[in-house]
Amino acid sequence: MADIAFSKIDDSFTDSYKLQALFDADQLDQCIKDATALLDDPAMPRYHPKTYWRIERARYNKGQSEVVDKALCELRTILDDLQNALAEEWKVVHKADVPCDPEKKLEKADEDVMEQEVAIRGRWEPPKVELNSPDNKA
Repeated sequence: MADIAFSKIDDSFTDSYKLQALFDADQLDQCIKDATALLDDPAMPRYHPKTYWRIERARYNKGQSEVVDKALCELRTILDDLQNALAEEWKVVHKADVPCDPEKKLEKADEDVMEQEVAIRGRWEPPKVELNSPDNKA
């Protein structure tokens, strides 16, 4: 029984890699449709959508692609609305005047992911080259 559950998790995880292939093949409509389905999956932990957003924003700088900028802007608006709704829900459920700070939880989750990446792959640092040094003339 446990093998079936892990198989479903593995399938779901590998499906997300297909999004990059769709994007690279300029199948943007299908890529957006599949990405939306992935983010709408209720089984996905809540911090993952924002983490995916941060990864894609870092990968595609603002102004690099108008299509990506528009999609990420829309997605960010939805994620911010969700974050605000969850914070309000938290206040109601816990009857607290002090709101939950989901951003801190997301930052902690991102830090944990980065620590795991560093532990797995080691820390990569770009080579240090001074652009105006006499040794670096073209």
